[in-house]
Amino acid sequence: MERKARISWAITAASAFSPNIALARSSVDQQLSLRTFSAYLESPKSDKDLYPSASDVNQQVIFRDSIKIKATNAVRFEFNFYNLLIGASSKDSLVQTLLNSVDESNRTAALERHWHNSANADAYLTVDRLNMSLKLGHADLTIGRFPINLSTMFVFVPNDFFAPFRAFDYYREFKPGVDGFRLDYGIGKRGQISLLGVAGFQTTGVTSRTSSENQPSRNFSSENASALIRGAYTIKRIEIGLLGGKVGPSLLGGLTMQGELGSVGIRAEGNQRSNQLTKQNIFVGGIGADYRLTGKISLQAEQYFNGGGFQQASQLTEQENAVSTPTLLLGRNYTGIIALYDINGLLNLKTLLILNDSDRSLLGNMYLTYSVASNAQLVVALMSPRGRTPDAGIPQTEFGLYPSVLSVQTAIYF
Repeated sequence: MERKARISWAITAASAFSPNIALARSSVDQQLSLRTFSAYLESPKSDKDLYPSASDVNQQVIFRDSIKIKATNAVRFEFNFYNLLIGASSKDSLVQTLLNSVDESNRTAALERHWHNSANADAYLTVDRLNMSLKLGHADLTIGRFPINLSTMFVFVPNDFFAPFRAFDYYREFKPGVDGFRLDYGIGKRGQISLLGVAGFQTTGVTSRTSSENQPSRNFSSENASALIRGAYTIKRIEIGLLGGKVGPSLLGGLTMQGELGSVGIRAEGNQRSNQLTKQNIFVGGIGADYRLTGKISLQAEQYFNGGGFQQASQLTEQENAVSTPTLLLGRNYTGIIALYDINGLLNLKTLLILNDSDRSLLGNMYLTYSVASNAQLVVALMSPRGRTPDAGIPQTEFGLYPSVLSVQTAIYF
């Protein structure tokens, strides 16, 4: 859990019409953060078509301002924007695309400015969240740009349809917002029904922050728009959810489950989808469990099946827009294992292993985090892929495409 320092203040007002009316209390909570990312990347093989250079560098600086306003007990506002600076030695390489990919199909580019574009650098000013929340009795309504996550899992997220994190993303405090609305209605103390509508915009696949080929769009696309209904109910210590509707061009129905069996946490989710354009029917799903071995060590394991994935990495060259999933997991079967070790309270170690069970390639990640202060962190991270590297431009294994990455990251909160 990241520790933060926040700037906050309260505004108190009394009604001028009657001294018997209780004070109305409003508040504004502001958080500023500065993150940096510096990485050295080593390409898996000197293939000039895929990797212009044998090594690469990437630097990022992200300044974010997050403001939450509580106007009344029933009305709240959120405004969150960031300024992102990216420096890369080779902007259009496959390596940079893997590191800097984002999903822009459910948010308009009208709230983003690409204010700098040079041979080795890009800069963006982006409104990441802009929304209003209303409490209407037993219902909560949110309208605008805000994050949506319907997944119960950590590594593989088959039911996270809108701007999901990738499995190896470390900082997950601010999930990207999408444009739409969400209405949650509570049923007693155990149940909830949710209605969601999400706008869609034209896209040609995963957008890279450093590539000039795929850029976000301002043009609305009903094909990429989504509408969902989800119901959830808790029985003892297990929550079960059902969902259905339209996500992008696909009609789908799915389920989620999370809870505890004794000292073991369990999760499962999946969905069956029917693409109305390609007429392809696909099932994706996963199961997971977590267990705390000691007060300092915990383990998590997940299994994932992607019915629309490739059985062989060489199939990537057979589709024009092969990299079309924002999680960048393109195979059929995966195993994920996370180990967390709290070394001394200030220093902790996280390891993540992702195995493509189809081609036996492996992606290993290690994150060593030191809490410099209550509002500052230093992270040293290593990404190490294993797998057969491309041959004459043809991928042999999925993670054989990935670079080895050594990075240093910092985060400061004000």
